[in-house]
Amino acid sequence: QLEAAWRLDAEAKTLDARAGELRARGLQIDSLLAAPPAVAVSYRGDNLNGNTGQREYEAELGLPLWLPGQRAANQSALAAELAALQAERAARRLAILGALREKNAALRRAQAELDMTAVRIQEARALEADVARRHKAGDLARTDFLAARMETLAVMRDLAARAVVRDAARADLSQLSGASLAAPAETAVEMPAVSAVISPAHPELASYQAASIAAREKLRAAQQNRRDAPELSVFGRRERGSSAAEYDNSLGVRFKLPLATEARN
Repeated sequence: QLEAAWRLDAEAKTLDARAGELRARGLQIDSLLAAPPAVAVSYRGDNLNGNTGQREYEAELGLPLWLPGQRAANQSALAAELAALQAERAARRLAILGALREKNAALRRAQAELDMTAVRIQEARALEADVARRHKAGDLARTDFLAARMETLAVMRDLAARAVVRDAARADLSQLSGASLAAPAETAVEMPAVSAVISPAHPELASYQAASIAAREKLRAAQQNRRDAPELSVFGRRERGSSAAEYDNSLGVRFKLPLATEARN
C-alpha cells in the first residue's frame, strides 16, 4: 500500500521529478568540459569585389573549460541537494505512511462497529420473535410486541448508518492507496517498520537540516560561478592572396575569458 500510495501522491511525483533533474545535472557536472564543445566554420574571399582569387577557409573547435574550483563546488552542491532530496523523500514517505495507518485504523474501527451492530440486530430480531410468540400466546401485551419491533427497526437504522461509515472509510483508503478494494478491516495491514523508512533523527528535522546544508553549498557554488566558462579553441586556416598564389596552411590556438561583470551576475 505504501508504494502504491507513493506513486499516486502529487508531492511524491514532484520529488521523483527533482531526482531526475539532479541526475541530469550530475551528468553535466561530471563532464570534463564545462559546456558542450562548439564548432565554427568560416570563409572569406573577394568574389564580389574584383575576384582575384583571394580565398580564406577556417575551421575551429571550441572547448569550454571549468574555472579552478568551479567543478568541485558544483559537485559538492549537487551532493548536498541529493542528500536534502533523500531526506525530504523520507519525511514524505513517513507522512504517507501515517495517513495510511490512520485510514486503515478508521476502516478497522468502522468495520468493528458494523460487526457489533450486526450482532445486536440478530439479538433484537431474536427478542422480537420471542415477544411475538408470547404475545400470540397471551402472555404479553401488544405494546410489548410493538416496543420490541421498534427496537429492531432502530438497530437496523443504526446498521445502515454504520455501513455507510464503513464504505466511506474504505473509499478514503482506496483513494489514498489506489487499491480498487481495501484490505479487510479485521486483517492487520502489513506496514514497513518506521526504522526502515526514516533515520533515528526526526525526518522533518533531518530534512530541514539537509536543506540548510544544501543552501550553503549552493551559495558556495554560486560564488564560484561568477563568470561564464572560458573557452580554449583550436583552429586551422587555409588561405591564398590570389589565384596565382599557392595555398598556405596554418594552425592556431585561441583562449577566451569572459569577464565577471555585474550585468552578467
